[in-house]
Order: sequence, then structure tokens, then C-alpha cells
Amino acid sequence: MTSVDAQGCVAFLPLTLRSEKPKPDQYPSEIVTLGDHIRAVRIDRNLLQKDVALLLGVSTESVIHWELGQHEPHFPVLPCVMDFLGYCPYEPAPQWGARLLAIRQKRFGWSQEKMAREIGIDPSTLSRIEQNRTHLSRPVRRKIERYLGLKGKLLTGDTVVVLEQRSSSTLCAFGIS
Repeated sequence: MTSVDAQGCVAFLPLTLRSEKPKPDQYPSEIVTLGDHIRAVRIDRNLLQKDVALLLGVSTESVIHWELGQHEPHFPVLPCVMDFLGYCPYEPAPQWGARLLAIRQKRFGWSQEKMAREIGIDPSTLSRIEQNRTHLSRPVRRKIERYLGLKGKLLTGDTVVVLEQRSSSTLCAFGIS
């Protein structure tokens, strides 16, 4: 039997209220940049910036700049950053052809004919590559590698990363697989 107090409330009702602990003010309101990911994981793990710097083998100032969005981690540090995060914060890269198309249009601003001529392949071959309608032969891959300055880094398998320096001093990675 339950009892009711003078204001009509039921006493001794087995009720437990739960809510998530509010995030600290330093927690990013929106996780967009790599620095936002680093800050969120750091705060979730109750770590200081100097602790993260020690784990990643970088200076505390580097971690501060990343979190503030002033700089991005240099390429050699990215595997350590992803190990720290426990996930890859980047979207999966598109297929080989789409990446080559992006390089052609965004990096060079060239037509298919011009890029094909520069690489030394037929424009119809480049068209099929960009539409992912052909398997790349080793000679065509080597021509593309040489042209993009990869110098034979696509020796085994189908994966390579082409780095492009942007004006803002950040690296733009085009994974080619």
C-alpha cells in the first residue's frame, strides 16, 4: 500500500532520475576539424594537453594549435593521432577514378585531353579511368605515378596517398586506390 501526502504526491515511488553529465565549457560544440576530435577525446579521457603531447611525441604548443584550429598535424604524426583517437576522423576516400578526376579539375583545372596529353595516355583511357570503367595496367599506373611525382610509390597493391600543398599550409590528401 502506498501513502499519499497532503499535496497528493505518492511517497516511496521507486523512481531513479538519470541524465548525462554536462560537457565542460571547453568541449567543442560541434566536431568538425581534426582539432575538435582531439579536444573531444582528450576531455572525454580527462587528459591535459601536455598529456596528449607526451603520448603523441609532439610539443604541448602543437596540441594547443591543433585544438584551436590554427594548424593541422603534420603527415608523419597522423597515425599516432588516429591511434590516440581510436578511429579515423576522415571520410573514406572515393575510388581511384574520382580521385584522379578531383586532382585534374581542382589541382590543375585541366580538360581530360590536356591531362591525358601531359601524362602520355589516350584521352579515352583517362575517361575510362575517371569513370572507374577500366583496370589500370602497370604501364599506365607508372605514367600517372611519374606525372604526379610519386616516383614508383605505387609498387604493390592499389593504394597510395598523393599530397598537395594548399595555400593555407595545410595538406590535402587524395588517397588513390
